[in-house]
Amino acid sequence: MKRTVIQMLQTAAKNYSDTPYTNEKSDSGWIFKTYSEVEADSNYIGSYLIEAGIKKDDKIAILSEGRISWVTGEYGILKAGSVSVPLSIKLLPEEVLFRLNHSGSKGILLSHNTFEKIAPIWDKIEESDFKIYYLDDDIEKIREDASEFGIDIDKDAITFSKMLELGEEAYKKKPDLLTQSVENIQENDVVTISYTSGTTGNPKGIMLTQLNYYANSNDAMDFFKLPEGFRTLLILPLDHSFAHTVGIYISLLKGIGIYFVYLVSNFPKHQ
Repeated sequence: MKRTVIQMLQTAAKNYSDTPYTNEKSDSGWIFKTYSEVEADSNYIGSYLIEAGIKKDDKIAILSEGRISWVTGEYGILKAGSVSVPLSIKLLPEEVLFRLNHSGSKGILLSHNTFEKIAPIWDKIEESDFKIYYLDDDIEKIREDASEFGIDIDKDAITFSKMLELGEEAYKKKPDLLTQSVENIQENDVVTISYTSGTTGNPKGIMLTQLNYYANSNDAMDFFKLPEGFRTLLILPLDHSFAHTVGIYISLLKGIGIYFVYLVSNFPKHQ
């Protein structure tokens, strides 16, 4: 058995199929995706990316507040054999630009709230076919702003829901493409490139592998001894490797539910 994050997800989807995994607050209350739903949706995202030409070891950035689609999207990136480049939402546009170009990212998952970090630097991104994977459905809200910066929404961007739709079609037609991609994942494959703050110079990209996260998550579980069905509020920014280890990935081992809150000041209304 390969010791990988994806193997952990597949096992969790079997052991905790109907257990809520990722949870976020909407206007109508808490919404969630079960372990089996995250497994299925990430299959569709991975299939879409493969069909769109994303290849093994390609880099895709993520710039968004914590949410269900953040986690599902990253699993999809990994299943396509690619590498996640999680970025802090506190970065300035020029800091985002450095990380995108330094990593050679071919696209970025972003939200309505973080689009303003990309628009001003669009013409400076070195990847010629760079794509925006828009995590919200209200893409029309950014069309006018996008056009001002030379971004063609119809060509350069796609919504997450559309990715799921097209990915599901691709997966059902050619499931072996994703299956083979997942089988090709090795323990020493890179999961994330996590950047340092760059306080004393240009930030460094720290490459963390499947086995890194597998070992750290299992060791953390041995230390914390969390019970099955535990629920946790994940306040840590998801671009942090620690949030991956003790939030996203450790949860797979015990069917833990993780809850996302955008701001600490939102606690009262998120009860």
